[in-house]
Amino acid sequence: MGKNKPENKSLTKNEDVKINHESSHKSNLLTNFLVLIIAVLLGVIIYQQNFNLPQKETASTEPNVNLDKLYQELKDKIKQEILDENLKSREVITEKIESIKNENAPESVINQIKEETINLEKIEKVQDTIKSEITEQNEKLSQKEEQKIVKIEDKKIEDLTDSELKFQNGQPVVLDSRKIKFKTEEIKNEEVTEKKENLEKKVELKKIPKEVENFPTKKISKMKTKKMWIPIPNSNGGHRRVPPIEIKFGKEHHSSVKVWLFEEFLSKEESEQLIQAHESHLKETLKQRPIICFDSVSTLKKNLIELQKDKIAELVTPNDFTSGTTCLNQTFSRQLEKWGLKWSYSTAFYPGESKFSKIFGKRIEEATMLNETHGGKFQVTSYPNGVGYKDHTDCVVDSNDQRDRYGTFLVYLNELGADGGGETIFPELGIDVKPRQGRALTWNNMNYETGKCEPKSIHRAAEVKHPVKKKYIIQRWYYYKNFYALGKRMPEASLPERPPNTPKVSCDNYDNGSCRMYDEWNPDHMIDYQRDKKIY
Repeated sequence: MGKNKPENKSLTKNEDVKINHESSHKSNLLTNFLVLIIAVLLGVIIYQQNFNLPQKETASTEPNVNLDKLYQELKDKIKQEILDENLKSREVITEKIESIKNENAPESVINQIKEETINLEKIEKVQDTIKSEITEQNEKLSQKEEQKIVKIEDKKIEDLTDSELKFQNGQPVVLDSRKIKFKTEEIKNEEVTEKKENLEKKVELKKIPKEVENFPTKKISKMKTKKMWIPIPNSNGGHRRVPPIEIKFGKEHHSSVKVWLFEEFLSKEESEQLIQAHESHLKETLKQRPIICFDSVSTLKKNLIELQKDKIAELVTPNDFTSGTTCLNQTFSRQLEKWGLKWSYSTAFYPGESKFSKIFGKRIEEATMLNETHGGKFQVTSYPNGVGYKDHTDCVVDSNDQRDRYGTFLVYLNELGADGGGETIFPELGIDVKPRQGRALTWNNMNYETGKCEPKSIHRAAEVKHPVKKKYIIQRWYYYKNFYALGKRMPEASLPERPPNTPKVSCDNYDNGSCRMYDEWNPDHMIDYQRDKKIY
């Protein structure tokens, strides 16, 4: 082994150089090979990018993965989390409401919760109804016709055109009218005429009965008062002298209006019996809560504002009235009553329905010359605390229809004391009459010579201020020209649908009227009747 070591040391310089040269040559080959591989890889990458060749899946990519399915599962998961969160929130709110009830919260808080719930349901129902009705009508319109939606201004029902009344039932119309504002361009005149003729055929009036059409209308006798001798009950033939008293006006008015008083026109016994009959009938009537009707949407809105329900007033439309009427449904009527809407109460009887109707009618005719043939029904009306009737005329100003209220005869059935209110006030005449039992007040509303309504006959019933007593009156209107239905109990209006014996509350023009409950259903609230405006 010792001999081998010297041999290794004996390598020549040339051999060492040769070994180094071979090593260097191998290193260069390896480097060139690596450069070649890198160049090939770069070429492949550039080629794929330029020609959109599919890249080979990496080892980290899982084969057969449905990204759309994963995305949908993620969406469903997030949605479920949101629903769970909402459910928890509702449970918390329910627990809070129940805790309020359990803690004997004020009734006003609980009522407010109920009211807001009802209001939201009502709004949603109205919106859904409007959308469904408009959609249904649009589908029926011809593709050649442009859809026309009208905007109705607030106005009294009798002033509306046929097309406006049709829209009040939630239907779009395509009729031309001076009172309608179209949101789109007007359609061709020929199309308008054709559609108007079709509509008129549909709403053609029923044939008027001959006895109605041929009724011999007459003009009433002019009002003239005279002294009366009225029998005294239980007096063995005794009579009391009742002279008329013409009231002197406190103001110059330059009209034909005259006002008279008759003291003790009705006896104490007669007055008290009328009050008793009225209250007894009213008790039976109020076993059913009334349905409330209005002369227009405007009057409904103003009453809601007075009740401090401004937000609801902004939302009401003609669609809140039941079909074919200007009346609310029973639910909305109950809500208005709960919110504090007030009214007077009227019960009626007609000529021939009682012995007293004949006695009373004859007594009025003898005292005033007002013909029994021109008298309407008898109304007994009661006014509770806080209720009156705003400034109004009993006839229609500027009307050419002479089947109107020429004279009014009113008798007070009780008295309310010095500060009890309830006066009958004529602001244009300077007259103020206090209630007194048996006192009759009568006046003419129309000019006898012209048959026109006298604006100076405007009057009001002051609010009752007595905390306990009601104000009771009986009144009857006498018409300038009579007509078939005058003084007759006619069949009741068929609309709205209602339980038997349901009373009606009618709210007249807000600025010149009031609300009053009736025990009968005349057709004033029906849209067809207001449109036709036929008095039989």
